[in-house]
Amino acid sequence: MYSRHHYYDRDVHSTKLRRYKETHRSAGIGLQPYSSMRLYRIVGHPFSIDKKFTIYENDNEQYLVRGGRLFGGINNLILEDRFGTPLITIQKESGHFLHPTYQLLLNDDREIARIRRSAGGLHFEINTVYGPHDITILSREPKYFSIWNAHHQNIASWKLNGVEIAANQDQPFLLALSVVLHHLIPSPPSNNSYGR
Repeated sequence: MYSRHHYYDRDVHSTKLRRYKETHRSAGIGLQPYSSMRLYRIVGHPFSIDKKFTIYENDNEQYLVRGGRLFGGINNLILEDRFGTPLITIQKESGHFLHPTYQLLLNDDREIARIRRSAGGLHFEINTVYGPHDITILSREPKYFSIWNAHHQNIASWKLNGVEIAANQDQPFLLALSVVLHHLIPSPPSNNSYGR
């Protein structure tokens, strides 16, 4: 069974964090105060076989999310930079029917985050190399939510088709995490669901 204290072992945490910093970093980690935000616009491609999302900043393409299967959810999607370099893979763990669980993996399969949704769909356990993260769901339709780091700072927010991220945070990591959370947050029940 996965323990939420998995990342609190000092040696494991420091080793994974050091390796990830060496692999790909945009800026400092959550210990630093932030004074500015970066706004990304996420455009989906629901009928594309390969390309799932294009992520723009100031109308310039910055990242691309590709892979997976047509209508196959977000399993095995890969976040790439604008040069086509793979950065983070989104992978769904098998055997978690009631509690869908996703991993964020680097190119060498090192895990930097694990996201687990509760059976009810509105509570999440988010463990990362930066410590535990929390989510506040403000609306389910349309989906609005905020992400909080281990220092209780609001470091990212999803609003309509955009994500606002603190400028001194790891941008690819929070973009990938936002994609997973947006997928996992259930839509509210419809008046026409008839108990479905």
